[in-house]
Amino acid sequence: MQEAPIICQKNAESGKVALRNAVVLAYFVHRPAHEICGSVAAMLDEYLSCIPADALKWAIPNASAEQWKPVDQKTLPGIKKLLDPQGVKARELTSFRLADSAGEAPAFEFRFVGKPKSYKSPPACSLVQVVFPIETAREVLRTDPGMVRHLFVSGSPGPWTRRTRRATGVEDPEFVARIIEFAGYRHRAFDDPDPWGMLIADVTRHIARIYATESNLSQDQVIERVRTIYDAEMAEPTDTGTTSTIS
Repeated sequence: MQEAPIICQKNAESGKVALRNAVVLAYFVHRPAHEICGSVAAMLDEYLSCIPADALKWAIPNASAEQWKPVDQKTLPGIKKLLDPQGVKARELTSFRLADSAGEAPAFEFRFVGKPKSYKSPPACSLVQVVFPIETAREVLRTDPGMVRHLFVSGSPGPWTRRTRRATGVEDPEFVARIIEFAGYRHRAFDDPDPWGMLIADVTRHIARIYATESNLSQDQVIERVRTIYDAEMAEPTDTGTTSTIS
């Protein structure tokens, strides 16, 4: 029997917690979606050739779809048609997701979010993201030691994925429950406070990227302002609120 993948490990000296779930390759491309859709289609074909034939079972096939749908014989041809350059150029937004699970942290996933036409600022970008299972990381570590440095589970979406359901303005227990819902994953490591610090830092970076595209502030300026107010609020809370446990 093979050794089960270790997805949570705490460094005894530093106290830092590392969560390992999958290999995520995310490419942020600073070009309009219609200019790169041919490359995205080729990348999708290459990805499909590297994974089990039945790995991708669920899809959000376009930008208007609100729920995961089972992959059928029409799904991939429809996505290939979606990547036609003229169609992409005409749409406000072109996006899709293919994954092995709906609502849980995927072991296999291909995701594309084209740069929205409404974002004229140069920092706006298209996202191409692929996910491989943790066993891929083990193979990379075996063949090229040192190449993989850190693998983290993240519950935060890309900067161009706006949520309709948010965790803002809710009581602490519901806030925690929604973060777990958004992540689609819960592990005993979240009973340790360290991963929450990682999650807050991840969300802060996404906030900074959005502000940098929609205001005259740089990412570093946004992060510094968030850090300043965070430190001040931790030192002297404007409202300590109340907290209860969750299951």
